[in-house]
Amino acid sequence: MKDKFLFGLLLLCSTQLFSQSPIVNNFMFSNERIICLNSTISSIGAYVASGGNGTINYKWISSNIGASTGFAAAPGINNNQFYTPPSPFMDTVWYRRVVTSGTFVDTSNVCVVIVLSKFANIQQFSPSAGTPTWDLVTLHY
Repeated sequence: MKDKFLFGLLLLCSTQLFSQSPIVNNFMFSNERIICLNSTISSIGAYVASGGNGTINYKWISSNIGASTGFAAAPGINNNQFYTPPSPFMDTVWYRRVVTSGTFVDTSNVCVVIVLSKFANIQQFSPSAGTPTWDLVTLHY
């Protein structure tokens, strides 16, 4: 009797493992947006995720520290396929989308919104020098 129970439990667990699939399509449309100080953007988007073993749930996270650290729940409504950041932008912010479905979790690539101040370092290419150089320029907007 004990052997039959263990075989049935093993069969049930094996069936559960093979009926699940990882989350796919959790990619941002764009990895980077460059805007001016005090500007707004309509939304940050990513593909519709699929897979997992349950309902797809989205959660947007953000960081004002960098692309790999300091992430926490993004402010505002952060549980949709798309995310509309609060406005206006005063500083550069990195965004990611965490998708969960049952026991599966997947974190998207990073999308950064780069905010240019009135004075910004812009990389310029000098054909005669053959290498990029950094110059301080004034942006007029």
